[in-house]
Amino acid sequence: MGKNFLRFKRKVKRGALISALLLGFGLGIILLSVLMLIFKLTAIELKPVYYVLGGALSLIVSAVLYLIFSPSDKRLARRLDDTYELDEKISTMIEFKNDEGVFPTLQREDADRRLGEKPMKLMRSKQLVAAILVFTISIGCMAGALVVPAKAVGEEPPIDAFEKEWLIVALEELILTVQNSYMCDELKSDTKDELTSLVDFVKDHDLMSEMKKEAITTIKDISAALAEVNTAVLIGEQFKKSANPNLAAIGKEMADLTGTGTRGAMEDFTDTFADTSYDDLSLLGDEISISLSISGVYNEDSIYQEFKTLAGEMKTASKTELVELFETAGKAISTELIAQNVNRATVSEVNTTLCNLFAISASELDSDIPIIEDDIDRGPASGEGGAGDKEDDDEIHVGSGGIGTGDAIYGSDDVIFDPDTNTYVPYGDIIDEYFGKANEQVLDGKTDDDISDAIENYFGSLYGGNDQNSN
Repeated sequence: MGKNFLRFKRKVKRGALISALLLGFGLGIILLSVLMLIFKLTAIELKPVYYVLGGALSLIVSAVLYLIFSPSDKRLARRLDDTYELDEKISTMIEFKNDEGVFPTLQREDADRRLGEKPMKLMRSKQLVAAILVFTISIGCMAGALVVPAKAVGEEPPIDAFEKEWLIVALEELILTVQNSYMCDELKSDTKDELTSLVDFVKDHDLMSEMKKEAITTIKDISAALAEVNTAVLIGEQFKKSANPNLAAIGKEMADLTGTGTRGAMEDFTDTFADTSYDDLSLLGDEISISLSISGVYNEDSIYQEFKTLAGEMKTASKTELVELFETAGKAISTELIAQNVNRATVSEVNTTLCNLFAISASELDSDIPIIEDDIDRGPASGEGGAGDKEDDDEIHVGSGGIGTGDAIYGSDDVIFDPDTNTYVPYGDIIDEYFGKANEQVLDGKTDDDISDAIENYFGSLYGGNDQNSN
């Protein structure tokens, strides 16, 4: 086969490949445009998988078209003869391409020479023109499909300005509540920052669904910050794994943040010392140290230090000294647990308020997020012996001040006399203030042991629920 024929053949095959690709992808784009238009008009989302399938289908169609458009040597020879009026010289050359005789060889050389004299630009491709036309049309179809707006079926309307302003005011009041609470400074700062970011988000957005997602993220971030500062839970979870039932009991009470319960469990622990060998006490001290080291709590934490000291003393101190050390540590840890319970109660109040503001159900949150579940989706609790049970609007009902059962009690809508204002106010509004003042007296050593114990028992039962009738 002559070199000029091969040159024409390569040109035709390149044209066939370009035509096949343009036509294949043009048809694919047209099909995708039609699907996009249908999906937009029916408000159905066109998923990315459809684009992948469209591309794959276009490649397959292009491959098939290339096989169709790419001519055989005989077809190409006939086309060259017709285009350049070569009186079937090229067809004859192809027909006898394997004949090595003198005349066939001379004929092939003459035919290839004559073909080399012809301009290649005359080799027009109808397929290429059609492919370019189809591809151009496909681009127009895609542009049109993109311009056509999607049908809005059940589109969420933006909240009105009044509702948005009400949400902002409610969140700012919640920030003020956090600011005035007795939660630890680190958690208070983190919580305020998260709520402030949520306020900014609400100001910049108009769809409740978007605000709800951001509120859920805020709840999770605040709860994560709580988990970092409420170290007693982390230590308690490690103690609970102990094979020693007394140490496991301490862990359970600590994990539940029950101050008086933890103190009682530690006293029960010391009751076993008389019948425990010094070697076993030393082993228990090692177990406490190991549990502390893997709890993830930093060394400077007060509860960590209390147990670290006790673990060391269990190897050297006498049993009598250990009982006194555990009693002293129990008081300090109990007070700290009350403070951590304030953290949890305040975060629970924040989370519950956010759930109510943004219509977040308990099922949309993780199970370990602290919330007052009775308030979610049902509004403030009633029928608990508080102000929600008023039979006469003019009558003031003074209740016990707390709602809830089990391991936690929270301030309710009950009212209590406030000597500072000489009026009855909701109990929940001043319970933290009462706790702060009382705890300040205890920490400053201005109360004797009996009064300190009474204060710890009262607030331990209120925040921790260990002994609800101790007051």
